[in-house]
Amino acid sequence: MRTSLLPVLMILFSGWLFADTWDGSLIDASCYDQKKSVGACYPTNSTVSYALVIERRVFKVDNAGNTKVAQALKQRADRSSNPDMTPNARMTATITGTLDSSDYLRVDSVSVR
Repeated sequence: MRTSLLPVLMILFSGWLFADTWDGSLIDASCYDQKKSVGACYPTNSTVSYALVIERRVFKVDNAGNTKVAQALKQRADRSSNPDMTPNARMTATITGTLDSSDYLRVDSVSVR
């Protein structure tokens, strides 16, 4: 009995095969839930949940993705000289991952600018 390798590989890499890339503004998701305003919810050093705004639509980041975004913020080049610096008011991010049925972004990778 011979098993084809292609179906096995497709299953293993299905998340990666269907990953997409989104560019947008990064906001504090908890703040947005309270204020329902994107402009008042820029991320700070105390932000723990993030969302990406793309063409006025808000996509929350999943729990594992929140950790990845926080780490990306810490590694930004402009913070290397002052790690306690509060992030800029406006930040853009590129997130690669998948969008689940609840409109949450499941983050594979993130780049913050």
